[in-house]
Amino acid sequence: MSPSSSTKRTFRATLIPTLMTVPAIILMVGLGAWQLERLAWKEGLIEMRESRMSSAPVTDIAKIKLPGDTFRRVSVTGTFLHDKEMYLVARSLRGNVGYHITTPLRLADGAIVMVNRGWVPSGRKEASARAEGQIAGEVTITGIIRGDDRRGWFTPDNAPADNTWFTVSSREMAAAGGLDNVLPWHVVADEAKNPGGFPIGGQRPPALPNNHLQYVVTWFSLAATLAVIWFLYHWRRPEDHDVPDKAGPAS
Repeated sequence: MSPSSSTKRTFRATLIPTLMTVPAIILMVGLGAWQLERLAWKEGLIEMRESRMSSAPVTDIAKIKLPGDTFRRVSVTGTFLHDKEMYLVARSLRGNVGYHITTPLRLADGAIVMVNRGWVPSGRKEASARAEGQIAGEVTITGIIRGDDRRGWFTPDNAPADNTWFTVSSREMAAAGGLDNVLPWHVVADEAKNPGGFPIGGQRPPALPNNHLQYVVTWFSLAATLAVIWFLYHWRRPEDHDVPDKAGPAS
């Protein structure tokens, strides 16, 4: 056999490496395809949320239905019940820890909507430390519609007796404030400045994370890499394909 023919490589798949590799490749491709579907879903969700938050404010609150109107802009007019404001704890603004002030707003028809007026630093928690912001009389608030918060696995329970709230719950807040006819949604006030500067409005929920594209690239890249490794493993010289079942007699 000539040197050139002895170095010529050929492809011959073997059973065990193939049985281990092919299912793994199929799984990775499947995960990549699933992440493509998740990417399209998340992009649609982000587009829907942004569209609602930039739409003209709803003024007829009787037409508001959840979850269809979640994140839609709304304009409500009423009178704040400042003596019943509530404190959402562990809220930060640009790295500064503080509170979100949530205050009942009594509408002209007697209904009450909870309004997240915005953020205050820890030193401004008490109403007396931000008296200018305790607006009296009728006010019009524009913001976005939110339903009750979902409590996460590690989120503590609300403590109404201490006026300590980790999540917005219309039912719990109504009971704690002795309020009737509280609407089952609340308003996150927009960026309009309050007298005295506090609370600072516009505390919208964080943007939805969208990492699905990098997951798509990761899974497809892993599948392609494994396929290349599998191919190169079987692309060998003829003599490398033939591994004896047992060693021959000693010379």
